[in-house]
Amino acid sequence: MHMGNMKFKQRPREEQAETDGTDGENEGILGISNEICARIVALLKPRVKVGAEWVNKGQNMEQVNWSVGAMAKGLYSRVFNWLVKKCNVTLDQKGLDRDYFIGV
Repeated sequence: MHMGNMKFKQRPREEQAETDGTDGENEGILGISNEICARIVALLKPRVKVGAEWVNKGQNMEQVNWSVGAMAKGLYSRVFNWLVKKCNVTLDQKGLDRDYFIGV
């Protein structure tokens, strides 16, 4: 849900997205201050290997939004798989202290 609140804007006359700091809030992405979020360049300028060297590639708004969506899906998938494994371990115990249900 926090990732859906990430706001970006297109730089004027450029094909480069940047964080939108116009919301006036002190907290930005995932409760981190906007100053720190402005330094996170993995979404805005990912590193791409070209030949033998690494280059920072600028992304437009659409590409940044796709990156945020992919990151959210990956995080959700990992948390869901962890929860399923935890439930399976709880239900799969042998002996007298066996649980037959999980209350969520």
